[in-house]
Amino acid sequence: MPITPIYEDCSAIIAGKSIDVSIRESFSSNMRYFHMHSHYEISLILSGDVTVLLPQLMHSGTEPRIVLLRPFTQHYMIPQESLLYKRINISFTEEFVSAMPGEWYPFQKLFAPNGCVLLPNPEQCRQLEQIATVLENEDNPTRCRLLLMVYLSLLSETHVAQETDTKKTPEYIVKALSYIGEHYAEKITGIALAKQIGIGRTTLMTGFHKYTGVSMHGYQQNLRLKKADMMRNQGYSIAEAASACGYCDIGGYIRAYRRANGMTPTGRK
Repeated sequence: MPITPIYEDCSAIIAGKSIDVSIRESFSSNMRYFHMHSHYEISLILSGDVTVLLPQLMHSGTEPRIVLLRPFTQHYMIPQESLLYKRINISFTEEFVSAMPGEWYPFQKLFAPNGCVLLPNPEQCRQLEQIATVLENEDNPTRCRLLLMVYLSLLSETHVAQETDTKKTPEYIVKALSYIGEHYAEKITGIALAKQIGIGRTTLMTGFHKYTGVSMHGYQQNLRLKKADMMRNQGYSIAEAASACGYCDIGGYIRAYRRANGMTPTGRK
């Protein structure tokens, strides 16, 4: 069974920029599914009760963390809505840093093949947040590269989360998330998916909610709505997006959208 997780790029890099800084502060996440993208990403989680789920490890807690992702690394960050979630993402392309090979190559080892979690102390968090804020407002590519190298230098001094801090992500969870990412527009039952990945239905359904915080159906619904939004941003009509994402009719899509967002698709900004 070929397993292909959902793929996406950040809009700034699609638009032609080679580095982008995004800051989010909310009681909810804008990432509701397991995915990957073609750029490097550094995610500085400053607050919140967050579970970081990577292909081979997961880390949960309220302490600040840094998640390092090389291109095409599957990941899923799941914050609980009880605490304010704040994170700063820095995304950049291989082409951007290859202009400074001597400075960049020593830091490549920070980005493990399946992702890495670092545990910074309060002073390191403060310094990293300051640099990211400056980088966000900098347009000169050379200065951006230098600021990124300073940022990476600070990261190299942080503590890597050890086995005592992390848990192994169950293989069946990764398979289930990836399968839904590939077949989100299809009807997927718990029995059929459990059989597909070789485990019992009860194990799948219980474990899925335990590790992702949502039911399998809820997760698929979130994914369908996100993909429909992406299609509409590309110019597709509501009817076209609804059909492509597995809704039998526009009414079903509108009802699902209203439940998730508190408004109809035509009411979004």
